[in-house]
Amino acid sequence: ENSLVDIFNSEKLINLRETISNGDIENMIPCNSCDRVWRKTFLGVPTDYLLPFLKLSLE
Repeated sequence: ENSLVDIFNSEKLINLRETISNGDIENMIPCNSCDRVWRKTFLGVPTDYLLPFLKLSLE
């Protein structure tokens, strides 16, 4: 069996992360119907969740 690190760093997962990062998901199911890849963010936090994130961070 492979370790989690080996799986994460495998060629297949590296290629998958690059494909998603490039927004090249039109042929990837279910990724092609999800808006997470191009959702607006601020410092990496989706703007939809920014206020709750800040509230939790400042407690």
